[in-house]
Amino acid sequence: MEAPVITRLRPDSTWWRRRDGDSDVVLAGSPLRFFRIGARGHEAIDAVEGGVWPKGADQLIARLIEAGAVHPLPSPIWASPEASDETSSESSVDALTEACSNVTVVIPARDEDPAMLERLVRAFEDCDSVVIVDDGSRNPLPDLPGSRTIRCATSRGPAAARNTGLAAVNTRLVLFCDADLSLDRETARRTLSTLLAHLTDSRVSAVAPRVTSTPGRSTLARYETTSSPLDMGDEPALVRMGSRVSYVPSACVLVDTERLRAVGGFDEGLRFGEDVDLVWRLVAHGTGIRYEPTVSVRHHPRDSWPAWWRQRVDYGSAAAELDARHPGAVAPLRLNRWSVVTWGAPMVLPFGWGSIIGSVAALGSTARLAQRLGGGVEGRAVAIRLAGRGNLFAVRSIASAITRVWWPVVAVVASFSPRWRRLAVAAAVIRVLDDRRSPSQDLEPWRRAALRLADDVAYGCGVWKGCVRRRRFGALRPDID
Repeated sequence: MEAPVITRLRPDSTWWRRRDGDSDVVLAGSPLRFFRIGARGHEAIDAVEGGVWPKGADQLIARLIEAGAVHPLPSPIWASPEASDETSSESSVDALTEACSNVTVVIPARDEDPAMLERLVRAFEDCDSVVIVDDGSRNPLPDLPGSRTIRCATSRGPAAARNTGLAAVNTRLVLFCDADLSLDRETARRTLSTLLAHLTDSRVSAVAPRVTSTPGRSTLARYETTSSPLDMGDEPALVRMGSRVSYVPSACVLVDTERLRAVGGFDEGLRFGEDVDLVWRLVAHGTGIRYEPTVSVRHHPRDSWPAWWRQRVDYGSAAAELDARHPGAVAPLRLNRWSVVTWGAPMVLPFGWGSIIGSVAALGSTARLAQRLGGGVEGRAVAIRLAGRGNLFAVRSIASAITRVWWPVVAVVASFSPRWRRLAVAAAVIRVLDDRRSPSQDLEPWRRAALRLADDVAYGCGVWKGCVRRRRFGALRPDID
């Protein structure tokens, strides 16, 4: 890794550390990992908590980064004129222009507004070239200054369109960008300068910014502001299946061209979920993918409720195809055995016995965690707190699985069982209350609750539709560790 470009670090939000004799105990990452670091690493951990990449500790830092316990904070190549003097601003523009000479922008488009496309092309003027792939538009898209247009006779889907653009790329890096992104040249420069810095690490093959929804006054636009399926949140992450950020959307992603070609590009057999599949294949190929939310781009939401519903159903329908290619990766629920007993016993056994068994399991998992943390009063206190967080996460995960994927089965069973009716209502309430933790809420609570549950129902319809069509039901099974 090139230290002059990446010299700062940010501990993950899960970071917890305590001194245990001559060593440090660290618990962090996604999923959580346990580290015991010897006395020689004490100063390095101090530096990490101060946001500094410690000298001489590259092997330790690599372990922490690989676990998602810490995240590199690259120094952007370009500084906006407001943040620098005239001389340094000109120097950073030169550096960005040189770096962008290694980037080709590929924009798949079908029946898009030419004016919007033209603004997008202008935003990427610093890049080597811009390739627009017209994926069988009913009215062929016009040639736009500063870009090259490749026209397809018929629409073959976004995966095929991106692969068509990829075949025309001659640069080391390719930036895939959706046609309905909204960004100006300064935003594009800021985004590219940060993403490019990540790719100075030879272990990273792709990096993506945060994709937020374009604000608007309609109910749909306001809901999407905090509930867009393309928005992976405000925390940086090492992307991999089963973690907090298991994939990044191809709405905007910078990829190493050679490594992308080495895995065969996008899977054209997938109409939806092709970006998820690509991310997992790149990771399986031994490369890292980073999510960098310190820079963001805006994506236009669907323009009508029927289109919004179809989008959610389409996304859900990809689950069966993804399960066929990556068995177990799209499980609707992931729990360890302790959590299964803690919450499963009260759900399926008579309430008294179920509560007793669940409580014993919760105490057992807490005691086991306290032992790993070194015991003592502090270790027990931290174990109780962590076990509480784990059980809360389990409740939220179960409620999500019930309302998003399992609701057809739960609805049928609940029609005969008062207990399952109460369970279904509880899951819906938990799901709605959990959704209210999202920032920037400006919808009435009842309206947001209805849309949240409709969102889940639409996605679940898609999952079942895909499973029935594919005759494969792995996407419905939980993953118990």
